[in-house]
Amino acid sequence: GANATDNNDLEEMIEKAIQADGSLELPKGDFIASGIPINRGLTITGLGDQTRLISPDGQPIFTITTTESVTLRGLSFSGPALARGEALVTAARSPGLLIDMCRFSDSPAGGLHLEGCGGAVTGCHFSRIATTALFARDSTGLDISGNRLEDIGNNGIQVWTSEPAEDGTRVTNNHIVRVAAKAGGTGQNGNGINVYRAGNVIVTGNRISDCAFSAIRNNSGSACLIASNAISRIAEVAIYCEFGFEGAVVSGNMLDDVALGTGWESHSGLNRTNLALPCA
Repeated sequence: GANATDNNDLEEMIEKAIQADGSLELPKGDFIASGIPINRGLTITGLGDQTRLISPDGQPIFTITTTESVTLRGLSFSGPALARGEALVTAARSPGLLIDMCRFSDSPAGGLHLEGCGGAVTGCHFSRIATTALFARDSTGLDISGNRLEDIGNNGIQVWTSEPAEDGTRVTNNHIVRVAAKAGGTGQNGNGINVYRAGNVIVTGNRISDCAFSAIRNNSGSACLIASNAISRIAEVAIYCEFGFEGAVVSGNMLDDVALGTGWESHSGLNRTNLALPCA
């Protein structure tokens, strides 16, 4: 709109905030923004849906790369009609990240993409995201909790590691509905929560429904705890553990109107003494 603030202005505001006390309060309005780096400690707060940051060109709105603490709170991120396949916000090697009460919507690609990050993503709302709502790889003590995801193209939350390794991400109390598998495949898409190679991941207390494939899919993640999730209307196996993991506990999950309950495939190293299945 006529009152939109452009990229240069926002970048300047951020630079001034970093030089001053490291905090920036954004008013309501539209901010046209893309490719803005955040490489120092910073807290940006907005007024929820009223503070809108819009990428005009498919580049990430913010690219965060700092070991100092960064907080984004109460900001609404969205993308354009065409994009290069990037997420709305990306962060790399940032151990002190807090993304709280933010909204990620209408992205022709991803929502939030984290590489080697720690901290928390809490109370956020992801909607109408074409690929993955929240992708986290090689995390360091990450909490993903209390978020709502709806109308996602391929996967809701993906917790991956580059190689099989302990990860320890906690995925708790999220509400995930309507995850499609627009990119097709035999299970790599269409999942509410997807764990790949990441060990010691905790997936508890989530409410997941209407997924094209599985509610929770663990591929090669060892010592994974999947417990007390409420799952309904799943087109394939509700909870699936596959391929060479050591030990998984699957217990106390509520399954309703699912094609198949729980399944597992293993090409090596399934420790069945560590696998508990829920009551029928």
